[in-house]
Amino acid sequence: MKRLDELTLKLLDDTIKEDEVGELAELTQESEGQQSLLQLMELESQLQACGRSSIADRVLEQIRQERCERVEEGVMRVVSESQTPVRELTDAAGNKSLQFTLVVASIAALAACLLFVIFAIDQNEHEHRAIAQLIPHGSNVRILDADEKVRSVVTADDSVAVRSNETIETSQAFDIAEIVYADGTKLELLGETKVRLTARPDGSKQITMLSGLVQADVAPQPEGRPLQIVTQAATLEVLGTTLGVEVREASTQLGVATGRVAMTRKADGQRVEVAAGRFATATESTVEPLQSHPFPDLPREWREDFEDGLPAGWRTGELIELENATTVQAIRPRRSNSERFVITSHNAWQEGEHALCKIDRDSVLHLRIRQRAFARITIMIGTRSYPPARGRVGGNLFYTKKAWNEDLPPDTWKTVSIPLKDVAWQMKQGKRVNGPSELAGIAAYLIHISTENEDAGLTIDRMWITNEAEANQR
Repeated sequence: MKRLDELTLKLLDDTIKEDEVGELAELTQESEGQQSLLQLMELESQLQACGRSSIADRVLEQIRQERCERVEEGVMRVVSESQTPVRELTDAAGNKSLQFTLVVASIAALAACLLFVIFAIDQNEHEHRAIAQLIPHGSNVRILDADEKVRSVVTADDSVAVRSNETIETSQAFDIAEIVYADGTKLELLGETKVRLTARPDGSKQITMLSGLVQADVAPQPEGRPLQIVTQAATLEVLGTTLGVEVREASTQLGVATGRVAMTRKADGQRVEVAAGRFATATESTVEPLQSHPFPDLPREWREDFEDGLPAGWRTGELIELENATTVQAIRPRRSNSERFVITSHNAWQEGEHALCKIDRDSVLHLRIRQRAFARITIMIGTRSYPPARGRVGGNLFYTKKAWNEDLPPDTWKTVSIPLKDVAWQMKQGKRVNGPSELAGIAAYLIHISTENEDAGLTIDRMWITNEAEANQR
């Protein structure tokens, strides 16, 4: 064993003699000696992990007991004095106990520096390592860094790794994106949604929902480390289940398909466990008790005639008076580069209504419309699974048949009935499925009608869904 190693072990075991302290100080003047000292200190830290106490414990405990200003002053003094050879200080002072103190203090300061560097590197890796994969479905999705600056815009043809403390944003009403974790946990972002992903120090997942809609299929999480969903109004703890979360201004609605999810209202700390088949809503108000309710039965029919104006949350369209009737005319969306002219209903799900209505194979969409000139019209119906269930999702249904409005005379009202089972195709979890759609167990929550690249004067004065094949009378 080298003399340096022998003296270092004696120091760590607190058995070193005073006359050996000076020898150790001299041996550690060179960089090679310092490196050897560091290696033995690393061995000491491993022994500490096994429960062995050491002089390092006592030094660190002494430092913790000092007041903050004394610690700062002491560290600065040690750093300053360590630049002068320890042997010179010893000769000047003629005091071997001072020499011993300086060696111990130098080791403590060096250990503190190493710990700081290791911690900083670990934190940097923690902040920048990939924690999930982002997969956009038919839309462009923005990734914002920790400073809320755009790091990347991911197109429908890409997938990209997401790092801790990054924010994912879908900005259009029909954007859909999927976030996939290594353990199989999946989040589906629907419409205008913004979430921030965080890997917590204990390895658990945290999702901060800033706005929008998320459907989650959460794999079983480690005991004591639930996935946490944080909103302005509530905190949710998820051990493994299928759920949906909708965030509006100062309001959070949770719906659970399988398992149980704990919801804690931030306003007063009240907590409720929401079981499968139930939902709960938390707000900033504490007037009503926080409790869960069973999912309501949805109506099988829906209608809107605009007699009372546009419903709350109506997305796109201009309310106009036409022939003594209140109607909605297609317009270009204000926050889009699209050349389409659009009428888009409110998003009933985001407005806390669960959906517009339940649909099935004999459901029919009816429109009373008029157009100034012919333009090809695309109809899209956003659907969700309802009540929510594991492994079952909705999708966007598209009706794009060219001929259905070709024979419509200009500036003439006509009622058109479209069986939903006749949709041309649907987009389901980013995959296009052609042909008739399976409509069982889903509900419509939004209707989108658009013309391609020209203003055809498309106007609607009534729209409704029934479960009858015949069109209702005007």
